[in-house]
Amino acid sequence: MIATEPIVRDEKLVILYRQSQQPCHFEELFERFRPEITRFTARLLVNRPEIDSEAVTSEVFAAFHTYCKSTQPVRPVRAWLHTAAQLRVREAIRTRQRVKRGGAYQRRQLNLDELQDAADRPSVCAERRELIDLIRAATGSLTEFDQEIVRLFYAEALSTSQIAKQLGVAQKTIKRHLAAIRSRLRQHILASA
Repeated sequence: MIATEPIVRDEKLVILYRQSQQPCHFEELFERFRPEITRFTARLLVNRPEIDSEAVTSEVFAAFHTYCKSTQPVRPVRAWLHTAAQLRVREAIRTRQRVKRGGAYQRRQLNLDELQDAADRPSVCAERRELIDLIRAATGSLTEFDQEIVRLFYAEALSTSQIAKQLGVAQKTIKRHLAAIRSRLRQHILASA
């Protein structure tokens, strides 16, 4: 009969790593959980082929390494890794959406200044300048979400389904907002005229 080493509990390996700082303890945890966490992140990202599940798994284990070296209380390793993987996947998706929109937390405003520049040319009539001022005042009274819909629909010429995907809402919601926006703008412009 071959003598085998007893399997050390995961939490015990974290404690041993903290005490000795020998990489063999962390490497054993890594070898135990890497395939499972890689499959888990791949399953979470099944509809997101643009995000690399291996990269997300690497980030999870980098965070786990930092946790193992910390003085935080030892928690169940499997639960910790799965929670960290879910958080990293959400973060990767959000980052991808921000990049797709044109930058982290950066929202472009409806650019009526270009229209104003065109209106400043002598060949453009005064009525157009007044209309641009009315539109600027009317869109300024809209919520940020509605301004984003107006910008995407009119300035970037995206369809309602494309806007819905980009903003993460239903297409019906975009259509309903556009109808309400048009009505409010019409009322605002007519009241100001």
